[in-house]
Amino acid sequence: MPTEADVAPDPTSDTRTDPGGPPDVLVAHLRAETAGAAERVLLPARRRLPTVDRLFVSARAASRSRPVDVDTDSDAALLAHIRDLGSAGGRHLDVEPRLRPVVLPALRGDLAVLNSYRFAGEPVRCPITAISGSEDDNVSSDEIRAWQRHTTQPLHRAELPGGHFYLETATADLVDLVLRQVLAAV
Repeated sequence: MPTEADVAPDPTSDTRTDPGGPPDVLVAHLRAETAGAAERVLLPARRRLPTVDRLFVSARAASRSRPVDVDTDSDAALLAHIRDLGSAGGRHLDVEPRLRPVVLPALRGDLAVLNSYRFAGEPVRCPITAISGSEDDNVSSDEIRAWQRHTTQPLHRAELPGGHFYLETATADLVDLVLRQVLAAV
């Protein structure tokens, strides 16, 4: 059975899913998702897979940035970290504590991937759009700009209204940004 990595688009490849069709893009927001997307997108081609025409990374510093400093062995510390990020998900875990045994192990895994991940491959040949929230104190402008080293193309920097989880409140702005950049490449 193929894994995600077996079917993920590869921007270092010269093969398109549909050469005459719309651009192939990859959008990643969650920490482990971003590390996984970066790994799938940034690794040199090992097989002939479709190329990605643009990578969107969201609310995440480029690899080799500082680790997230939270005690993942402590439920209280992990919950405090989630609340500090400002997600509605943190409030849901307070209102419905029965979700914690399901959600917290995934978040621990997410942080373990994030804190241990270091990309060492070649830059991609597709543009990267690095998006952050205007009020996000968890990732600096310098950390967002550091995505430039992962592409041979110009880095596009976008800041949308809101904090780390700006996509919960600025969804229309995010969709508009992605569509504008994808359609501009057509």
